[in-house]
Order: sequence, then C-alpha cells, then structure tokens
Amino acid sequence: MQFIATALLALTALVGQATAMPARLVRRQDVVSVHGTIDAPAEAAAIAPGATFDFEFDSVNYCESGYEPIVVYLFANEPDVSDMNTDGSFPESAYLYEFGEWLIPNFGLSPQQSPPPPPSNLTMPDFSQASTNPTTYSDATFYITVVETYLDCPGDVAKEFGVTTSSIVYNATSS
Repeated sequence: MQFIATALLALTALVGQATAMPARLVRRQDVVSVHGTIDAPAEAAAIAPGATFDFEFDSVNYCESGYEPIVVYLFANEPDVSDMNTDGSFPESAYLYEFGEWLIPNFGLSPQQSPPPPPSNLTMPDFSQASTNPTTYSDATFYITVVETYLDCPGDVAKEFGVTTSSIVYNATSS
C-alpha cells in the first residue's frame, strides 16, 4: 500500500512538472540549402509591367522524385524562409504576386495535366492596373522566387523545400 502511495505521489509530481513546462512546437517542414537555379530571366533583368518574359528553371530533384512541384512568386523584398507556412507556401501578405504552381516531370516521365509543367515564359503583372490598391513602381528591385517541394525524401521528414531567388528590375526607366 505504501508503494502505491509513493508511486502515485511521484507520478503526480511528474505530471505537475510536465504541465508547467511550455509546449515546444516543431515545424514539420525543412528548407534545405540544395535548390535549383533560375536560368531565365537573368539576374537584374529589366522587365516591364505586362511584358511576357522567358522563364527557365533548372531543378535539382533533391529527393529523386518522379514529379517535383514548384511554385513561382514575385516578392518586393528578398523572401524570408521563416515566413513560410509548413506546407512550403508563403502567406499572401508576404509576396506581391503568385505566377502559378507547376509540376516538373523527371526521369523522362510524361507531363501531368494538372498541374502542368512550368511554361517557358511568364507575364509580369501590371500593378498600376490592379482592381484594388493600384500602385505604380519604377526601377523597383523585385525578386522572382521558386519554391521546390521535395517529395519522397528518406527519413521521417514529410516534405523538404528548396528556395531560390533571382532579382529583376520592375518597370525600369533607363537601360
């Protein structure tokens, strides 16, 4: 009987300590230093509002997946990966524009229809024509950013992400 009382007292003290300790949340996403490269547009390329520009992204396929999802964003400032959501996306308040989501086929696999492979060109948004808060920018340094989602990685990480960024000059007034 004394053993049960002692065990119960010790267990109560242990539970009291556990509930007094702050809970530590662990992010279930991992941004790795390995990432692809944005080959087009070139770094610091001048792109006019509404212009169509070449887009080329060279994936590294870090986890050797059959298909690799990517999302392409436009930021006013260099993106901070600590702002990323656990699913690898950025909150809408963090970026100016999302160009879209695409799926890169690897190992000669057939392209999927939804989402399709990335296009060879994109169209720069014209923020002066926005229906809400129209804004005119001139000679603004913006950042085209690609987030790769690495699927099927070994270990217990659900997904890993690669982030690459290239600056452009939006609405350049001189060459």
